[in-house]
Amino acid sequence: MSGDRTVLCADNNADFYCSVFDAQGLAWKRNAACWLSVEQPPPYYSQLVTLSPENTIEQLAKITDLRWRLTRPWSFKDAFCTLDVSSQGFEILFEAQWIWRGPAKVNCPDGWLQVKEPAQLRKWEAAWAANGSPTSVTVFKEPLLTDPRFCVMAQVQNGEVVGGAIGNFSDEVMGLSNVFGASFAAAADAAQSLNGDLPVVGYQRGDALIAAKACGFAEVAPLRVWLTSP
Repeated sequence: MSGDRTVLCADNNADFYCSVFDAQGLAWKRNAACWLSVEQPPPYYSQLVTLSPENTIEQLAKITDLRWRLTRPWSFKDAFCTLDVSSQGFEILFEAQWIWRGPAKVNCPDGWLQVKEPAQLRKWEAAWAANGSPTSVTVFKEPLLTDPRFCVMAQVQNGEVVGGAIGNFSDEVMGLSNVFGASFAAAADAAQSLNGDLPVVGYQRGDALIAAKACGFAEVAPLRVWLTSP
């Protein structure tokens, strides 16, 4: 294991963005300072994610450029809480904590499976949207099913998707996100059962953060998401 845990968390989040944007056919750029796209992102996604606590001058320059280029509302993820842009037409959308659970050999909980077919993915997304992520736009498209670094996990009862989560693999960690309709512990085990040699990372807040800590995750560092002011 190499590198700062917060950096590994942010890099994994950027890897997740790469997969989702590639599946959508959306262009993006990435360097040591940040990940960014000037295209209209899917719902719940930002235009930029910072990837270093040190490259703040370059990050602010990219944010300023996006501020001039984009007329619609947009957000960016300050992965290290190192930027104060409150005087530049932004307000805090939310704050959360990066989380980390060490490698562990766990069994996939009963009733969970990896989504591998387009019809299953459509059912999964409908259940995800109905459980607190409403959108008329398809966020998770079929190319994700053949992305080796991306896995959609579903809890199925009587043929219906009742819960789910997404795992995404980086070189040194795996990410856990989009948990819905199931206990956080079960979702984490379902994802980690695919590769117990990697730590599991992500970010959470509120009750979800409490649930994550109850099943072995530790807080790493805070992050902040900024949104353009009206």
